[in-house]
Amino acid sequence: MSQLLKARIALVSDQRPQLPIVFSVGHSSLTVEAFFGLLQMHSITDVFDVRSQPHSRFAPQFDAGMLEMSCDVAGVRYALMGETLGGRPRDRSLYDSGGRVDYSALARRPFFVRGLERLVTNARMGRVAMLCAEEDPRHCHRRLLIGSELNRRGIDVMHIRSDGRIETEDELRASETAVVQRQLFGEDSAWKSIRSVSRAGRRRTSSGF
Repeated sequence: MSQLLKARIALVSDQRPQLPIVFSVGHSSLTVEAFFGLLQMHSITDVFDVRSQPHSRFAPQFDAGMLEMSCDVAGVRYALMGETLGGRPRDRSLYDSGGRVDYSALARRPFFVRGLERLVTNARMGRVAMLCAEEDPRHCHRRLLIGSELNRRGIDVMHIRSDGRIETEDELRASETAVVQRQLFGEDSAWKSIRSVSRAGRRRTSSGF
């Protein structure tokens, strides 16, 4: 872990000692060795798998069963949380006619709230990383949904990129255009997934969010 990142985390901790920090990471097409190298680099102790469909024909090394065994070997705790924190909920009432998930409604569901509370509780005791398939957090519900709710609680989310660097929410927002900001966070737009993720009629992809 870089000295700059250590200083940044220490500063956040000094300012808000009662609040944890949550990390996020996307496995994409990384090798198992590269993935666990990232976790080790940032001293991650717990992986919260927030994929609704924790498997991929493009990256079978990250199927839930395989990943749990790899985490056990690496001494990292693994928790499958797709049923509570996944971006493709089973409740059909949470989707609009175009297949986009209504995040504002999902964030109020008791199962989601329970999952979020479990995430925060574990983050108080260790260094937890939310795992999804997307490498870029700009396109993933771990930032747009879960991260947003954590931020609302005053909890910082730090995104681990595939090259090992960390991006904060402030840095992500600074890199987005004003148009994108209005689409994702503007008062005039509904808070929904940025694309259709409906299980019905959705073309199969490698993403498991």
